[in-house]
Amino acid sequence: RKGKAQVENIERFSLSSYPDSSFDVAMSGLIQPCSFLHPTDCLGKICRILKPNGSMVVQEPVNESPESAQLKRKEQLISTIKLSGFVDISQPEKIELSSEDIESIQNLSLTKEFQVVKITSKKPNYEVGSTSQLKISFGKKKVDKSQEYVAKLWTLSTFDMLDDDIQLVDDDALLDADDLTTPDPLPLNSTCGYGPNKNKACTICSCGRA
Repeated sequence: RKGKAQVENIERFSLSSYPDSSFDVAMSGLIQPCSFLHPTDCLGKICRILKPNGSMVVQEPVNESPESAQLKRKEQLISTIKLSGFVDISQPEKIELSSEDIESIQNLSLTKEFQVVKITSKKPNYEVGSTSQLKISFGKKKVDKSQEYVAKLWTLSTFDMLDDDIQLVDDDALLDADDLTTPDPLPLNSTCGYGPNKNKACTICSCGRA
């Protein structure tokens, strides 16, 4: 498979004018000794010139000591790549360096506690700012007639409550005079059939205990 490779000085990359979505793969910082710290705008431009689902490989020195703030930590580098628009970010892979490269990077980055890591990531499978049509239906949903009828039977709106033609039934009006009379406890203590004060109803019960 044939392809085209373009070499660019990373420090002059911001002045370049590559068209959008023109590269499949971008590699930065692979030539040692590498001391370039990739800012967000640089990574964002790399993301812009990559084709959708294109890959990026970045190598950068990071801090090993949390007390030193001259280089990014691994987590900060991953966050910078993510904020630049990349997805599927791999875990940092430590790159083994020669003693000459270590000494050169120490002189360039002004720190002695570091390691060079490689991280791969991808541009999303779409262009930033692209649009897609969503299918949204604004039509009325079909309602089951039986369910609609049941809902109407059990619905009493606020307007119905304020309508003078609506007559609400008083609960007390459903009771007659006998229902409101206090029951007499005397028949409960009376004798039933044969024998005094029987608690069990007899076979010919006429007092209502059965």
